[in-house]
Amino acid sequence: DGWFSKIIFHFKPDAQIIAFEPLSTHTKALEYMRQRYPKKFEYHLKALGEKEGSSEITEFGTTGLSSLKKLIDGRYDRGGFSAKIVKKETIKITTLDRFFEQSKNKKRLVVKIDTQGFEMEVLKGAAKLFSENRIDCVIIELATIPKYEGQAISTDFLHFFEGHNFILFDLYPFFYEEKGPLTEFDAVFVNRRSRLYEHLYGEKK
Repeated sequence: DGWFSKIIFHFKPDAQIIAFEPLSTHTKALEYMRQRYPKKFEYHLKALGEKEGSSEITEFGTTGLSSLKKLIDGRYDRGGFSAKIVKKETIKITTLDRFFEQSKNKKRLVVKIDTQGFEMEVLKGAAKLFSENRIDCVIIELATIPKYEGQAISTDFLHFFEGHNFILFDLYPFFYEEKGPLTEFDAVFVNRRSRLYEHLYGEKK
């Protein structure tokens, strides 16, 4: 429903947001956001990944669980989630690199990723943006254990971001399993070569 974009516009009214959403279910909500913020919000009915192409996405009763990867049985049996399959559809995939190669937008970027197990593929599809130092910050949902087949986990991302000179800035919120283990959280990584880093940490890198 565009909740994250609404929060961004509340705190930063002059922000420009580019959204990627492969599920046709969300078209109405995205179109509402586009009409409400015609010069600030645009959306593309595509997924992001490591390379261009197409794939099948599974939509679940809880649409936030929908993924290009296969859900591991039992991973969302609690917390009010519905892992019942609603439908499957073939969707298009592009990469962040490809999109911004074709875009007139040359601004620095804050990237928000919540792709249910497909996060590493999205990051790998932004290799050029990372090498060109275009990305200031990444907000990303991570898991400590795989919840989808072939999913990268939190330790993989710590290595990835350290290798790209990003520092872990914050963690929130947290999802705990019934017996206590932490299995999901959102993480914020900041580029050490950015002005944002200088502002937050008071030093240059």
